[in-house]
Amino acid sequence: MPLYESRVCEILTHIRKPGDFRTPPKIAIISPTSFSRTIVADCLSREISVLVRNINFSEKESLQPDFQGFFDEHAIYICEECQYLYERRPHGFDLLRSFLSSLVTNSRQVITTWNQYSWNFLCGFLHIERWFPIVITLPFLTLPELKQYLLPERNDEIRFTIDIDLDNTLELVRKDFDVNISSLNLAFSIPYLTIQPRYVSYIPLLADKEAMPEELIFREIHRLSAGEPGIAREIFQNAMVEDEIRFSRLPKPSQIPDLDVIDIFILTLILMYESPVYSRLNESVNDKAMLNSSLYRLVSAGLIMLNDDMWSVSSEGFSSVVEYLKQRRMIW
Repeated sequence: MPLYESRVCEILTHIRKPGDFRTPPKIAIISPTSFSRTIVADCLSREISVLVRNINFSEKESLQPDFQGFFDEHAIYICEECQYLYERRPHGFDLLRSFLSSLVTNSRQVITTWNQYSWNFLCGFLHIERWFPIVITLPFLTLPELKQYLLPERNDEIRFTIDIDLDNTLELVRKDFDVNISSLNLAFSIPYLTIQPRYVSYIPLLADKEAMPEELIFREIHRLSAGEPGIAREIFQNAMVEDEIRFSRLPKPSQIPDLDVIDIFILTLILMYESPVYSRLNESVNDKAMLNSSLYRLVSAGLIMLNDDMWSVSSEGFSSVVEYLKQRRMIW
């Protein structure tokens, strides 16, 4: 099954057809990481039959501040990683405002992609959703969806092995209590914390003993990745030795140490941009000594990593970081 196939089909229904001279709606595609957005954007580039112009703002070092002539080409524009158009500093939203102004004053079909946590921040700060009549969300995958995505159609040759003693200690788990008030057409969730053994709820008394290793491994991958397909895929591949998926090769979730205010801010920036370079982080902090100290602490805790001059949240730290920053109202 192609990843997010239904969302791709939904987007294609909004693409302007030949002979239709109405101004097409601007489209925003949002997701927690760039992995799923990139897959959808690439799929759209292949499926759209007219000229497509791809632009990735994470690769743009300089842009005209007024976006003069930016949408002049007769094409469908796919503008990826639009969260790089703003910075968390004074006047850091000028470029984004200019882009949005140019966006709504042209008649081109424009599809944009955004980091979920940046999008939520910009909705609160700029009400950015007003510029986009069509918003497509690429959510985390459920456990069945994740299994279907990671396993090939023929998985006979893949074996799942529990090769360590499982730690079934008690752990603190965040859950949501769903509230629906039909008379007010209102629905919301109330988060709460509970304590439970890590694996006991996953092991029914009448379980198939042969299938249990596969079930436990996939549940652990889903827990570690929070259902994010790119991170889950990386964990799955790293756990494979020849044709065997070993529980011992799954990473242990990172533990969040005591962090000070600047550490939390830097961690939030990295999650919201996904792959910022050092200079972008320093634009928001403007103190190299403080930034270097914070990056060192976050790397030492296994929460972030440096790859090709770009900082990102580590695969083993992703789920913990998201939960930690949500609890502190840094993201939502």
